[in-house]
Amino acid sequence: MRRQGQGKYFYARFTVPLNLRQLAQNRRTIVWSLRTQERDIAVARAYERRIRTLTLLEAGLTVGNKTVGDAAADFLSHYESNCKAGRGGFSPKLFTLFRTALHRFVNFLPKRQSLAAVTAEDLDRFDAFRRNPQEMSKKLLAAITAARNYFRERNHRFIVRDLKNSKRDTLSPRFPQYQLLRDLLGTEAIRRNGIITRLQYHKAPAYKTLYLDFYAIKKFLLWCSARRLYSGNAISYELKKSPSDRLKRDRRSEFKIAEYNKLTSFMRRKEFLTPETGNPATEYGNHLLRCLVLFLANTGCRPGEIRHLQFGDIKTSRATDGSRIAEFRVKSTNTKVRKEREVAGRETALKSVEEFRAYRRQINRFVTDQDYIFANFYTGKPLKDASLQFRRLLKKIGLSNDEYGCPYVLYSLRHFYISWRVREGVSIAHISANCGTSPMMIHKHYSHITASEVKSELVKTRNRRKKAI
Repeated sequence: MRRQGQGKYFYARFTVPLNLRQLAQNRRTIVWSLRTQERDIAVARAYERRIRTLTLLEAGLTVGNKTVGDAAADFLSHYESNCKAGRGGFSPKLFTLFRTALHRFVNFLPKRQSLAAVTAEDLDRFDAFRRNPQEMSKKLLAAITAARNYFRERNHRFIVRDLKNSKRDTLSPRFPQYQLLRDLLGTEAIRRNGIITRLQYHKAPAYKTLYLDFYAIKKFLLWCSARRLYSGNAISYELKKSPSDRLKRDRRSEFKIAEYNKLTSFMRRKEFLTPETGNPATEYGNHLLRCLVLFLANTGCRPGEIRHLQFGDIKTSRATDGSRIAEFRVKSTNTKVRKEREVAGRETALKSVEEFRAYRRQINRFVTDQDYIFANFYTGKPLKDASLQFRRLLKKIGLSNDEYGCPYVLYSLRHFYISWRVREGVSIAHISANCGTSPMMIHKHYSHITASEVKSELVKTRNRRKKAI
């Protein structure tokens, strides 16, 4: 222990044992500033730091001055550079997921938390925090208060529009709470005249959201472990599932036949197709939503696979029973599995496209073969997302959730199609080829359908005739 150069503070140098240097980032010595000019206090602090460091090393934990925030910044910088370089295994979507989850985790931990001190108990506390809407509301309110004070000091109005869209942000990235506020508010944070309308969380996030958060945190800790920055027990942490989480994770929401009929009959009504608002964009949106629902429910496609579909892509053929078939090709760039495939849709899908095209001819909006089927009313570009409109429609007719409380989404129409085809006795191999999935996935998620349908067949016994006397 000695004074540091010409400085006025004492510092201590600790020599790391040779067999434990891999836990100290392969350093021979660790140097600490004792932050005092008093020799007696410096000696006491040096002994305390030495004992603490030896305890961590002997327990197999990493020591060093790396904080969780610094390590997370290094990880994100490394991942982003690999994304820009186009290296395999690095995805911009995953980068966004990692950035959001790690900012939540870093802001949850105490300020300047040491990376070596992160344990499974910290992840347990983070899980409890994420599942508690009241605690999340406190964190959100603190971020909003900090943002308001930031703008008040600079005589700016606090206007926050879409914080997920950096082009429309009014918050400066230099603002210290910028990323925290951006992550907490989410995509639905539309604000006007400086008024925050959602100051609290009314329900905990879905299990899938929590699962992705902890997936990102564990990937980060594994990255640190591979670089000998971390050796704690948080890497082996497993996210706990409640009974409701387990149910929602292991099943897929699908419309029943009666619910699907209720939905389609409502979309045929005059008040839906020609609303009283008189807004042509609203009327166009309702016609588009009807076409989208019928097309997804009768082809089994994923919603993202048909976004770039054009009118000229749809071909017509005849089935053996005389009904028409809608045929089109899904490009590998538009599908989840990155494989091109041919899709055959039922006649209802073909009719929905023809009716929608006839409506667009009436209003003179994008009707050529090169125009997109599911196009924006104003620009003619592919529609980005119709999930919000679909949820509003389901809420209006009282079909928001299934019997288990799981919400219906556009993807539920794909599950409905697969379940419907399985019940009709179509070969699982044919269904998997048409839907771009594997027979194993259909057996995994839809085997309950075949089992329930053949129960009466499974318990049948052959009638034995009595022998004549």
